[in-house]
Amino acid sequence: MREQVYYQNLIGCLQSMKHSIPACLSAQERQQVCSRLSLMQSQARVILAALKQDEDRH
Repeated sequence: MREQVYYQNLIGCLQSMKHSIPACLSAQERQQVCSRLSLMQSQARVILAALKQDEDRH
């Protein structure tokens, strides 16, 4: 359960980071950072889903 909370918080933090990318970066750099943050969110969601599925089995 604690792990699920960790990943839920991580997903929220990554979302917040996407909205606070420094304006001093070029548009291309901002897009790259946003893409990487989105990828990390996707990976965290996959892990979270697996944890929930594992919990449901027990």
